[in-house]
Amino acid sequence: MNDDTNSLHTILSELNNPDPEIRQAALDATIQFGATNAIPGLEAAALWNENPEEKKQIADAIEFLKLPQLGDPAFPITGSSKGPVRKPLATRKPLGAAK
Repeated sequence: MNDDTNSLHTILSELNNPDPEIRQAALDATIQFGATNAIPGLEAAALWNENPEEKKQIADAIEFLKLPQLGDPAFPITGSSKGPVRKPLATRKPLGAAK
């Protein structure tokens, strides 16, 4: 994975792969990429996906990417005020995993 638009586009295209393991890897890579411009691609993948658990994981990824990054100058942390910031998501079940 490179930190460029082409890599992100490739990753997002795999969110619709028929193989659940590849979709999971693509979702994990999208989260690691950390780019908010991935959100429309995630939203499109959620519309396509029929699995409720996968939809939830995609929604969680979208919410995660919407959070400001720690150290983002647009969202300074001052005093004792600690708003939500991006931190690793809790351990998730792989996409398509049985409940």
